[in-house]
Amino acid sequence: PKIQARTASDPAGPWSAPVDIWTCPEPAAHKGYFAYSGKAHPGISAKGELLITYAVNSFQFGDLFSDPTLYWPRFVRVQLASP
Repeated sequence: PKIQARTASDPAGPWSAPVDIWTCPEPAAHKGYFAYSGKAHPGISAKGELLITYAVNSFQFGDLFSDPTLYWPRFVRVQLASP
């Protein structure tokens, strides 16, 4: 349920250790739910923050019919620490 970030001064690395930047609340709130596909969107993020998206689904197919909020993207603005 955690979205992590890593940084590097070069695309080939070396990369920093992963840092948790967001904990998706849905898996803790609903048994059988899971979060996946966390993505950063720096090109549309405001200064000092990072817009991230992720998706939520369930291991129980029937949950897709009883919970209309499943399988929709979530958008979160994470405040970045000042360097």
